[in-house]
Amino acid sequence: MDQDILDRWEITSPSTVPNVGVGSEGIITEKAAVDEIYDERNVIGAQGFGSVDFLTTEVEPYLGQVYKAYYAANKSQPAEISDVLPYATTLEQKAAVQKMMLQQSK
Repeated sequence: MDQDILDRWEITSPSTVPNVGVGSEGIITEKAAVDEIYDERNVIGAQGFGSVDFLTTEVEPYLGQVYKAYYAANKSQPAEISDVLPYATTLEQKAAVQKMMLQQSK
């Protein structure tokens, strides 16, 4: 196997990719995305394997607050990610929503 391929992977803590539950001892996953908007992150652990897009892991901490603000004002879930943009108050939240909008436009 080519060393360049192996260099893209790491053994790390499951907290690196918290939304893929494949074990609590350690996981093997890609270190970084080539394209953070569209790339999937594969994860291998003692209890199986799974994947999640890199973007979800990156923006999740910011979107939770935005969705809560939207729900508080509307008492419903948004139909589209663009619906929550007015509730993004920080630069990080706005960037997270815009990246998700870009991803969903593919």
